[in-house]
Amino acid sequence: MGLAVFAILGISLADLWPQSTATVWSLEGAAALLHLLRRRTGACWLLTAATFFALHHFHRHWSPARLISSRLGATGQPVWVEGVVATEPEPAGSSASSSILLRSRCTVRVDEIRIDQERLRAVFPVLVTWTGPAPRLGDRVRLGGFGENLPPARNPGTFDSARYRQRTGIYSRVQTRFERDCQVLAHGAGNAWVAWGVEARHWAKTQLGRGLEEQPQSARLIDSMVLGVRGESLEELRELFQTTGTLHLFAVSGLNVAMLAALVAVLLKPLGTGPIVRVLLTLPVLGAYALITGGGPSCVRATLMGVLVLGGILLARRTLLPNQLAAAGCLILAWDTNQLFLPGFQFSFILVIALMTGVPWIQTRLEPLGLPDPLIPRTLWTPAQRVWARVWSTLAASLSVTATAWLASLLLMAGYFHIVAPGALLANLLAVPLAFGILALGLGSVSTGAFAPGLGMLLNETNALLTRVLVGALQLCARIPGSHFYVESPRLRPPCEIQVLDVGPGAAAHVRVAGRDWLVDCGSAALYASVVRPALRSRGVNRLDGLILTHGDAAHVAGAAEAVADFAPTQIFESGLGDRSRTRRGFHRQLAAAGRGKALCVRGDTLPVAPGVFWEVLYPPAGLARATADDKALVLRLTADGFRVLWTSDSGFNTESWLVENEPDLHAAILIKGRHERDFSGTPEFLARVNPQVIIAAAPGWRQTQPDPGSDALGGQGAVVFPQERSGAVLVRIEPAQWTVAGFLDAQIFRSRAR
Repeated sequence: MGLAVFAILGISLADLWPQSTATVWSLEGAAALLHLLRRRTGACWLLTAATFFALHHFHRHWSPARLISSRLGATGQPVWVEGVVATEPEPAGSSASSSILLRSRCTVRVDEIRIDQERLRAVFPVLVTWTGPAPRLGDRVRLGGFGENLPPARNPGTFDSARYRQRTGIYSRVQTRFERDCQVLAHGAGNAWVAWGVEARHWAKTQLGRGLEEQPQSARLIDSMVLGVRGESLEELRELFQTTGTLHLFAVSGLNVAMLAALVAVLLKPLGTGPIVRVLLTLPVLGAYALITGGGPSCVRATLMGVLVLGGILLARRTLLPNQLAAAGCLILAWDTNQLFLPGFQFSFILVIALMTGVPWIQTRLEPLGLPDPLIPRTLWTPAQRVWARVWSTLAASLSVTATAWLASLLLMAGYFHIVAPGALLANLLAVPLAFGILALGLGSVSTGAFAPGLGMLLNETNALLTRVLVGALQLCARIPGSHFYVESPRLRPPCEIQVLDVGPGAAAHVRVAGRDWLVDCGSAALYASVVRPALRSRGVNRLDGLILTHGDAAHVAGAAEAVADFAPTQIFESGLGDRSRTRRGFHRQLAAAGRGKALCVRGDTLPVAPGVFWEVLYPPAGLARATADDKALVLRLTADGFRVLWTSDSGFNTESWLVENEPDLHAAILIKGRHERDFSGTPEFLARVNPQVIIAAAPGWRQTQPDPGSDALGGQGAVVFPQERSGAVLVRIEPAQWTVAGFLDAQIFRSRAR
């Protein structure tokens, strides 16, 4: 355990404190010399810390992938690469584009790259978008395209794919445009064991899907739980598993490996095999299962732990779980030090440590509560008491495991997913036995499908029934009031805060004042699901106090129906002018079906938010005739204790001219400006009347037909401009003494003078 702890300390220090290679070798040499001179436990721990410090230094700071990413720069460059396809290609792009061009995505392990006529030999992985018929796993390929670094997350609360992939060693991607730029040089150049695992997984997936052609959701869920197969079609179910605290069932992890080892033992024991024989037969089964499921990190961790436990039996060594856990951790970190920073690694080891220490403590206190009087000898127990004692002992063990796992994962779930799920206690009690049954039936189907297809189909049908029971049970658990809620990471909250999210040409902004949460626009349906909802949940929003929809553009309101379903806003406000938006009419029908109302706003309306905080509707006036939805958009001004923020949505020249002529006081400290689809906006006359200190400008849309003023033009009046194509989301914090504006992507920040 001491070695594992100091390995973690060494890796953490190297990640936070990058040093030169000379310094790293000096530290390693000093630690080695100290260990030679003083062969003590402390010296051994220091040598371990120094060794893992050096390992992480080279893994993280001097990896070829990171060095190549620095060569590509911020803008990227055309490149040619040659390497081996390391992951199975998956379809990429929409169906519309795929009808013209075949595109797929995969990871290529590059061994040669050409950048700006310079050939570099280095082994590192890159993501590739392949054009043309997809290659096969293990093919040696040569391709030319545009190489660029992975783009970071642009909004808070969203999954930062670039950061995660960097921890797995991938920093860059290559996107190809033409089929002629993608060549397959040879087949079978990859790892033969990995290729066998892929073929075996396809075969097993075929066996699991027999007879379930008309039950695709059940078939995909079985594939995911038994083989670790992922798919976008399971995203809705994935959210259900997450909110009920059973997401671990979605990944092939320690639970699957433990279940598999137990099933093998149960099958072999009636054959009269001894412990050694059972271990020798179980080890290759676990190894084969890891290959078939794709060798994911969670499965590899669990398999390694299983091998260490079973290896102790082979060596006739007493099982010491802390030692085996520490050994597994050291081996995994020696293989890849970046594993320490992946959520799966942290969940796995923290949960196992908690189960080792917490379960015995809880179980010894629960069991006596359901047993007969301890003064009565067991020989005098009645048959009913004996049955109940066995049932209660099993239930106490299950409750102990579930409660310990829930408590141990509480902070991790809140930190990574911003969710607390008290209902996970009940959900896991129901789900884990069902998951065991699904895995057992799935393995039975794979084992018998080849020589008894009828039996395999029967097992699959039974398995499909179990998956429906599982999903139904989790849905019931999710509907229990208080079964889950979202929380925000601890931080100091200002009296007023505005988060302007980056949703391209659309709009979505979260306003929090005195604990009240409002949302202005929702973005498109896709961006609501991927950006707006995660951002709100990361801020601990469980219910909205108000929802304002400025106009009927789909890029602003298409996510409104889901927002109402997810956050049940107390009040809904819209522009009082009608438009031809089918998206808006569809939203109105959904509101009517749900029995929800809405309020229509026109110039002169005031919407109270909190004491001293209110919205003013400056535009449009009632009865105004305009042709396009952008020209009917609400123009809002938020006033918080005298501080003003002006929203113009997608207003263009006509709206700005009307406001200049009809609104005597347009002044605001901050202007949040969208972009009109067809018209000019941000005219000098309008900006002079508003006289903002800061302008937050939405990113341009691909349908925009008129040029919009750039940062220089918008800042011509002396304002500081935050263009969202560069800044991403923008956070405004309004405090009694001063207010600040900060971009999410770049280091741009504006601090006002004392108010």
